[in-house]
Amino acid sequence: MKTSLRWMALGTAALGAILAGGMSAKAADDTAIVVVVPTEPDTLETCESSNESIGRITKENINETLLDIDPKDGTLIPRLAKSWEQVDPLTWRFKLAENVKFTDGAPWNADAMVFNINRAFGKKFVCGMTNKAFAGFTPTAHKVDEYTVDVKTDNPAPILATGFGVFTMASPNIPADQPTRNPPGTGPYKFVEWVAGDRVVLERNEDYWGEKPEVSKVSFVFRPESAVRAAMSATGEADIAVAITEQDANNPKTDFSYLDSETTWLRIDTRYAPMNDVRFRKALNYAVDREAMLGTVVSANAIPAAQLPVPGIAGHDPDLKPYPYDPEKAKALLAEAKAAGVPVDGKIRFIARSAQFAQVDEFAQALTAMFQDVGLDVELEMMERGRQNRFQAKPLPTDVGPNIMLIMSDNNLGDAGFSVSNYHTNGTQSTTMIPELDALIDKTMSLTGEERAKGFYEIFDKAQNEYATMVPLFHMTAITRVSERIDWKPTITTNSQIDIQKMKIRK
Repeated sequence: MKTSLRWMALGTAALGAILAGGMSAKAADDTAIVVVVPTEPDTLETCESSNESIGRITKENINETLLDIDPKDGTLIPRLAKSWEQVDPLTWRFKLAENVKFTDGAPWNADAMVFNINRAFGKKFVCGMTNKAFAGFTPTAHKVDEYTVDVKTDNPAPILATGFGVFTMASPNIPADQPTRNPPGTGPYKFVEWVAGDRVVLERNEDYWGEKPEVSKVSFVFRPESAVRAAMSATGEADIAVAITEQDANNPKTDFSYLDSETTWLRIDTRYAPMNDVRFRKALNYAVDREAMLGTVVSANAIPAAQLPVPGIAGHDPDLKPYPYDPEKAKALLAEAKAAGVPVDGKIRFIARSAQFAQVDEFAQALTAMFQDVGLDVELEMMERGRQNRFQAKPLPTDVGPNIMLIMSDNNLGDAGFSVSNYHTNGTQSTTMIPELDALIDKTMSLTGEERAKGFYEIFDKAQNEYATMVPLFHMTAITRVSERIDWKPTITTNSQIDIQKMKIRK
């Protein structure tokens, strides 16, 4: 029997009040734009630019990468590095762009690049970007001359250059041993203002070293409700509305649907019983009715997932299938585990993040009901991003108790290596601790070509079918509304990066 799903509506009065509260965000300047997004970041720290709420604002706007990645085919394009080559299996050489400065006046050169790499890998604090871009190896940077840097790795790193397509650079004047809230960058925009709970404002960097962008000012406005975001764009209060629901997408001229780079999944915290029992983890997988969720609490175009990398990414196994919906099988596994002494009857925290994606509340409520239907005592906790992140990234709290967490992981970089850290003991977000998987991941990350793809197939097959390390849910689709006055279309990168420099304003 399909799980019943409940819906919530935003009242007209509430919608009007929220829109009125955002009226100040729209500027009179015809070259200024407003982008309304679901979530407010808790920092603009460059080390966390792989987080979508941060990267949408900072990546390639404030802080630039060494290389750009073409969303159409994954081609690497020069940015802060003008050329690169692999000198030997453990060494890459980068020639840097010259006559570039950070907005605080510091020069971009070999010293600045070495500083950024040493800071990210210095172990003084957890840098989320390194976990995504450099899983399986640790780079060290060495200055060759003023504009040449050699990056050496402890293991062969065939995709290191691609990793630098997500690794953003900040001024060497920021603290080396702790995060900072607004690190200066070399980008086409500079930070101006942060109004807590409402918006972050950027203005054009008039001293930018590259092509001058047409948009002079951008306000990133935070509104968690899809209906509000859609309405703000429809009425001209905003120019771009990110992540609106299918129900709110009613204008084919402005509403663009696309497969984004995100996969939703449930992390099972194996530090605690009963999560450390494979029968329990498999029961969670059998309890999920993905078909009931499609077209109701998630887009009908979403793709049920059995692994983290999305289709089209090298290493994605097209033959790997999700667990079928089988609540009776789930109950039988739980009964078997209970008979063996596994404490399956205790309370389980289900942690999810408010406004993480369209209809996330209903999505999480549906999953909660499914787990309760097979007899589990699951209690849903919706958290704001700042609080939720303390439970998602290491160092993890040690007193959280038995829990599962709803996470979104993106991979638009063309290789499954940017996803496997979530299966590895040392992954920043991982609570999986399986030595066999660790060894297989470490080996695969040094391979190339068909051998690399085969390694990923084996990793994902074992993780899914033998160990049930997580509950993969959906490869997500997204809809973004773009005003007809803006010449720009969203791509697979839009969930984690909104490149304002590429936007043109129609006259």
